[in-house]
Amino acid sequence: MPRYRYAFDEAKIVRYQKQGRGLGDGSSYLPWLTVADVPSRGRSHRVFCRKTERVHHLLSDNEYYAFLLFWWHDSVVDIKEQYPILDRRETLLIATTLGCKHPVDPATRTLLVVTTDFVVTLRTPVGLKLVAKAVKESGELVNRRVLEKLQIEYNYWNALGIEWGILTERKLKTPFTRNLAWLYDADNYKWFRTQHVDSMPEMERALQALLDQWPQVPLHEICATFDRAYGLIAGTGLSLLRLLIASKRLTVDLTVSRPLDQPAKQVSRIA
Repeated sequence: MPRYRYAFDEAKIVRYQKQGRGLGDGSSYLPWLTVADVPSRGRSHRVFCRKTERVHHLLSDNEYYAFLLFWWHDSVVDIKEQYPILDRRETLLIATTLGCKHPVDPATRTLLVVTTDFVVTLRTPVGLKLVAKAVKESGELVNRRVLEKLQIEYNYWNALGIEWGILTERKLKTPFTRNLAWLYDADNYKWFRTQHVDSMPEMERALQALLDQWPQVPLHEICATFDRAYGLIAGTGLSLLRLLIASKRLTVDLTVSRPLDQPAKQVSRIA
């Protein structure tokens, strides 16, 4: 019985459509699939994003890291995960033209709704632009069936004139994205904001003064000194530094594996 929990039949697809899945923008968007709708493929993530003002459903670590890349870039204004191509007649026609089988549910044999892992809205000098991305392990790209499914996606988006591409762990699992994960937690550090909302400007000035005073000292030592100097709970200075970097009020090199080992002089202030 458990294997049928995740099965799709026509009634379920209709129910999802009535729920508005795959529709909406920003905070109103509903992904076609949530972490509760699919069997585990490793670690899944449910994360709130202040950019979109909603919880995102990410079905693997790779999807999480891809999401972080989109979150970090200022040109990204919306992130839609598990985006459905609702017109199954269109994807069936594409599959037939390609000479491959359309995805079906193995239990019910129902024609499945093809999904794209991410559809991202970018702000460009000439207006908004959509980009579609599939997320895969590089080892999967030697599998003929995986490639056929990706070809269906590519043909669909290409016909609409929308850029489509594949992201693998080779680009996604890097020191940069791991540092973004470290910062992303800080961006949603609600207790810190709540506890220090009134003193944030003063604390920021004090931390910046220490950074300017000791340019050769590693950042982790600056943060510890900040806590001792102002009688704060250990880790407060680090939390503040992470929050300032996450909000891009300060910048450091995030491509290194240990950014806190960098000297204070490496920090740049955003005007």
